[in-house]
Amino acid sequence: MYGLRTKRKRTRFGFSISKKVGCAVVRNQLRRRLREICRAHLVDLKVGWDFVLVARSDAAERDYWALQTAFQQQAQRLGCWSEQTQPAGAL
Repeated sequence: MYGLRTKRKRTRFGFSISKKVGCAVVRNQLRRRLREICRAHLVDLKVGWDFVLVARSDAAERDYWALQTAFQQQAQRLGCWSEQTQPAGAL
Protein backbone atom coordinates (compact mmCIF):
# COMPACT_ATOMS: atom_id res chain seq x y z
CA MET A 1 0.00 0.00 0.00
CA TYR A 2 1.34 3.38 -1.02
CA GLY A 3 -0.07 6.64 0.24
CA LEU A 4 0.34 10.30 -0.66
CA ARG A 5 -1.04 13.21 1.31
CA THR A 6 -2.91 15.69 -0.88
CA LYS A 7 -4.69 19.00 -0.40
CA ARG A 8 -8.01 17.55 -1.53
CA LYS A 9 -10.95 17.22 0.82
CA ARG A 10 -11.46 13.56 -0.02
CA THR A 11 -9.61 10.27 0.04
CA ARG A 12 -9.12 8.24 -3.13
CA PHE A 13 -8.11 4.62 -3.74
CA GLY A 14 -6.49 2.86 -6.66
CA PHE A 15 -5.84 -0.85 -7.12
CA SER A 16 -3.06 -2.64 -8.95
CA ILE A 17 -3.44 -6.38 -9.33
CA SER A 18 -1.03 -8.20 -11.62
CA LYS A 19 -1.83 -11.22 -13.76
CA LYS A 20 0.66 -13.10 -11.58
CA VAL A 21 -2.01 -13.11 -8.85
CA GLY A 22 -4.30 -15.36 -10.86
CA CYS A 23 -6.90 -15.50 -13.57
CA ALA A 24 -9.44 -12.71 -14.10
CA VAL A 25 -11.96 -14.28 -11.73
CA VAL A 26 -9.43 -14.40 -8.89
CA ARG A 27 -8.22 -10.84 -9.57
CA ASN A 28 -11.75 -9.46 -9.63
CA GLN A 29 -12.66 -11.27 -6.43
CA LEU A 30 -9.59 -9.82 -4.72
CA ARG A 31 -10.40 -6.35 -6.07
CA ARG A 32 -13.95 -6.59 -4.67
CA ARG A 33 -12.59 -7.59 -1.25
CA LEU A 34 -10.13 -4.71 -1.22
CA ARG A 35 -12.82 -2.22 -2.27
CA GLU A 36 -15.06 -3.37 0.55
CA ILE A 37 -12.23 -3.05 3.08
CA CYS A 38 -11.51 0.49 1.87
CA ARG A 39 -15.19 1.42 1.99
CA ALA A 40 -15.63 0.01 5.49
CA HIS A 41 -12.60 1.85 6.87
CA LEU A 42 -13.00 5.16 5.06
CA VAL A 43 -14.18 6.81 8.29
CA ASP A 44 -11.08 5.50 10.11
CA LEU A 45 -8.66 7.19 7.70
CA LYS A 46 -7.57 10.80 7.69
CA VAL A 47 -9.04 12.97 4.94
CA GLY A 48 -6.93 14.07 1.99
CA TRP A 49 -4.94 10.99 1.02
CA ASP A 50 -4.49 9.09 -2.23
CA PHE A 51 -3.79 5.38 -1.87
CA VAL A 52 -2.64 2.69 -4.27
CA LEU A 53 -3.12 -0.87 -3.05
CA VAL A 54 -0.77 -3.29 -4.80
CA ALA A 55 -1.82 -6.92 -4.45
CA ARG A 56 0.99 -9.44 -4.32
CA SER A 57 0.61 -13.04 -5.46
CA ASP A 58 -0.09 -14.45 -1.98
CA ALA A 59 -2.96 -11.98 -1.41
CA ALA A 60 -5.35 -14.18 -3.41
CA GLU A 61 -4.87 -16.99 -0.89
CA ARG A 62 -5.71 -14.85 2.13
CA ASP A 63 -9.18 -14.44 3.56
CA TYR A 64 -11.02 -11.16 4.10
CA TRP A 65 -9.91 -10.78 7.71
CA ALA A 66 -6.22 -11.22 6.93
CA LEU A 67 -6.48 -8.59 4.17
CA GLN A 68 -8.28 -6.25 6.55
CA THR A 69 -5.56 -6.64 9.20
CA ALA A 70 -2.85 -5.98 6.61
CA PHE A 71 -4.73 -2.87 5.42
CA GLN A 72 -4.96 -1.51 8.97
CA GLN A 73 -1.28 -2.17 9.65
CA GLN A 74 -0.22 -0.43 6.45
CA ALA A 75 -2.47 2.56 7.17
CA GLN A 76 -0.91 2.92 10.61
CA ARG A 77 2.58 2.63 9.12
CA LEU A 78 1.78 5.44 6.68
CA GLY A 79 0.42 7.59 9.50
CA CYS A 80 -2.99 8.07 7.93
CA TRP A 81 -4.99 6.03 10.44
CA SER A 82 -7.13 8.37 12.52
CA GLU A 83 -5.99 8.57 16.15
CA GLN A 84 -9.48 8.49 17.63
CA THR A 85 -10.19 5.03 16.24
CA GLN A 86 -8.40 1.83 17.20
CA PRO A 87 -7.84 -1.04 14.77
CA ALA A 88 -9.73 -4.26 15.34
CA GLY A 89 -8.09 -6.40 17.97
CA ALA A 90 -6.23 -3.52 19.64
CA LEU A 91 -6.83 -2.70 23.28
